[in-house]
Amino acid sequence: MNMDKFTPENRYLVIKYALETNNVSKACKFFGISRTSYYKWYNRYQKMGIEGLEDIPRSKPKMPNKVPKYI
Repeated sequence: MNMDKFTPENRYLVIKYALETNNVSKACKFFGISRTSYYKWYNRYQKMGIEGLEDIPRSKPKMPNKVPKYI
């Protein structure tokens, strides 16, 4: 399953499975995700609960030192 297609409920199931089996690597292999993604979701889940598993909208990077166009 592609990581983009994981719903918050799916992400919760990954975390729950890893905690039940006490094996993050096994859970990640089973669901086909990286451990980096797992720990990103897990840390957000610990800080914000199930709401933390929602997709975070990306924004354009801010460039405060950008040279103006009129120069």
